[in-house]
Amino acid sequence: MIKNQLKIVILEPYYGGSHKQWIDQLICHSSHSFTLLQMPSRFWKWRMQAGAIYLAEATPDEQFDLILASSMLNLPLYLSLIRKKKAACAATAIYFHENQICYPLSDHEKARARKNDFSYGFINIASALSADIVFFNSTYHYESFFQALPLFMKKFPDYNDLPITDLTDKSRVLPIGIDTDSFSSKRTSHRQVLSGSPPKLLWSHRREYDKNPEGFLQLLLELQKREFEFNLLLLGDTHDRAGGVFTTIEEQFARNILFNGYAKAGDEYSEMIQQADFLPVTSNHEFFGISVMEAVFCGVIPLLPEHLVYPTLYKPFSDLLYRPGDYIGMADLLIKLHSSDSTVLRDRLHEHALQYSWNHLIDTYDKELVIAANQ
Repeated sequence: MIKNQLKIVILEPYYGGSHKQWIDQLICHSSHSFTLLQMPSRFWKWRMQAGAIYLAEATPDEQFDLILASSMLNLPLYLSLIRKKKAACAATAIYFHENQICYPLSDHEKARARKNDFSYGFINIASALSADIVFFNSTYHYESFFQALPLFMKKFPDYNDLPITDLTDKSRVLPIGIDTDSFSSKRTSHRQVLSGSPPKLLWSHRREYDKNPEGFLQLLLELQKREFEFNLLLLGDTHDRAGGVFTTIEEQFARNILFNGYAKAGDEYSEMIQQADFLPVTSNHEFFGISVMEAVFCGVIPLLPEHLVYPTLYKPFSDLLYRPGDYIGMADLLIKLHSSDSTVLRDRLHEHALQYSWNHLIDTYDKELVIAANQ
């Protein structure tokens, strides 16, 4: 029988961004004991292909109750390389932050996909097959993965039937947590945005194609066309990986920008988020969305596309959804929300996000990890 406190080794070939945040907060809040083996968050394709080699070599020859791997790891390769170490006897679990079957491709990656380069999606599949337990960070992620799996496998010439029932039986949803402690002390519970003052619009995502900054620009242009006044808080890495979209925003809306740059985690990031009034979300990809949930916890009103994870994760707030790609309708919604009393709505959003606080989720995590270790 597994003891109350598990001895867990966490494997993360891409230790940065939301992956790092998840690990750091899990270790901070959990009652279990962790050994973290990680690699810097760069060259993601190389990490998926070969990160397992380095991490296997770095694994101490000790007994562990559970191996907890990131979805960036080639788990079968890792397990084959530690077969002579004591850790090989441990149960295995994999946590899917994302998967390469459903992840939207950039134009460059679409060209590679046409050349039948499906290796990264297949690494995810092989890792799920190898694990004793598979965790997904949202119900939407779980459902979209299994819906896409049969079609993905048909890209291969033969022997392309998978034991999907076996995979679903060992898969479960374990939502990602948010660090509400870093925001709670500064939150104003009854903030009312005055309709006569320009609202602060927040961008708090990566500046990359899958977050669809082009859609964000289209919204700003629509608001400008209507002579609707607003200010901008542009967070995130200032390196523009979105084809120059942010360069255009910086040039055309220079007078609207109150902040433009990387806000360090902690007080600076917290302060920026809590200044914001609205978070217009235009993403083409999202399996959970930590930055959106953090903003929601702070009472920032999100405008959400009616697809991806948003309709299920924010089901009580269907009036905040807009038709994807309809930036005229999105502008209508923002202006309507700005002109109304939003005190109750902001407090409802705050309460909704509380259920995803690490303080609330950690007991579930600890129990799920015990279940995984007993497989």
